[in-house]
Amino acid sequence: MPRWWSSGVKLIMHKTYVVILAGGSGERLWPLSRKKQPKQLLPFTEKKSLLEQTVQRALALVDKESIFIVTGADQEAYITDSVKNSVAGLILEPAPRNTAAAMMLAAQKIYERDPEGILVFLPADHYVPDTKKFNDFVAHAIDFSKTSQKIRPEIANQVRSIERLEK
Repeated sequence: MPRWWSSGVKLIMHKTYVVILAGGSGERLWPLSRKKQPKQLLPFTEKKSLLEQTVQRALALVDKESIFIVTGADQEAYITDSVKNSVAGLILEPAPRNTAAAMMLAAQKIYERDPEGILVFLPADHYVPDTKKFNDFVAHAIDFSKTSQKIRPEIANQVRSIERLEK
């Protein structure tokens, strides 16, 4: 059943995919993190890693068949062990090229599956204390993207401005 805004604008029913960015070489939190144990895999709060917490946030937004993790081949086994079967799969970077390249690779792979899909990118190494508020905000952004023909890159800056105003 289609969802409607109170204004009566019908939402376009595009499938939403969550892409979790879980690359990195484990250097920023040295000596705690290492190449084989990057910060997103370290137990953080609630005895869960930041990656596990990110997967939980994603599962509140979409089903597991719509969640992908981008990582390097050198971390594939560690990431797989950490998330078990809670995501659709991994997208392996052929070489580490930082965030923009990882996002483009994921966008290309998902476009091949679903050219009309909506992508939500979540970093695997961020701590989010209020997950309900975060997921509510992301859900509103997803709904907004379904009513727009094109989302401009400036939306990220607008989101940050809104967050600053709410504080």
